[in-house]
Order: sequence, then structure tokens, then C-alpha cells
Amino acid sequence: MLLHEAGLIVAQDLCSMSDFDWRPKRLTIRGHEFLDTIRDREVWRLTKAGAEKAGGVSLAVMLEIGKAYGKQVLKDRLGIDLQ
Repeated sequence: MLLHEAGLIVAQDLCSMSDFDWRPKRLTIRGHEFLDTIRDREVWRLTKAGAEKAGGVSLAVMLEIGKAYGKQVLKDRLGIDLQ
């Protein structure tokens, strides 16, 4: 449900009065972007460390942290500054 609410997946709410049931259908473009961003082990390590240092963050903020570290890692590896 939280991944759906964050816009990372499309899911179907099949909850009833007595049962919590969400069914994932597919990743959204935002979900693909998040996974592509953190696919690199160094970027994921830095992203987790940044989130921990901040004291826990939302998935949306995790995505932004991952993007920032991804750009930093690319700059370090390729010498390209992506703004």
C-alpha cells in the first residue's frame, strides 16, 4: 500500500473489513527510476547511510537522496557534472 501511495507501483486494493489485501500489478516509471538509481551498490550504500543520518525518511526523499548520490558517483567515475 505504501509503495502504491508513493507512486512506485500500481496496486489493487482488495481489502475487506476483516482482511488487508493489496495486490501489486506493475512498477510505475517512478518505481523503475528508483530501482535504476539505487542499482549501483555504492549509490545504494550512500543512500541508506544518508537516510539513516537524517533519522529515517520517506520513499520520496530516499529517491531524491539516491539521485543526488548517483550524480555524485557518476561525477567521481566519469568526471561529468550532472546538474
